[in-house]
Amino acid sequence: MNIDALMYGGEDAYDFMPNFDKVNFAKFKTAKAAANAAYKALVKDCKLHGMNPDYEVYKREEDGYLRIGWESGPFEWAVKRSVNGPWGYAEPYFSFDFCFYDE
Repeated sequence: MNIDALMYGGEDAYDFMPNFDKVNFAKFKTAKAAANAAYKALVKDCKLHGMNPDYEVYKREEDGYLRIGWESGPFEWAVKRSVNGPWGYAEPYFSFDFCFYDE
């Protein structure tokens, strides 16, 4: 895998997060369920690359939404992905996290 692609967003950057990219967000009915699935996928992807998700991945409630993140993941990983479903949508706050909202 090309480290420059991971850091600067080449095609290989998508191969770095196979578990997150397999999540079918359309099947969830609530933002909480979608955020939980995203969190579990980030934990798997973090472990896949030899990192400790206890330190690198987080999930927390904030002001009416759920935020999940992987700060040590590929450069701007959240900016390059679209997450939505019948429950609502998620958008990045920083380039390494998603905030999940119910509609």
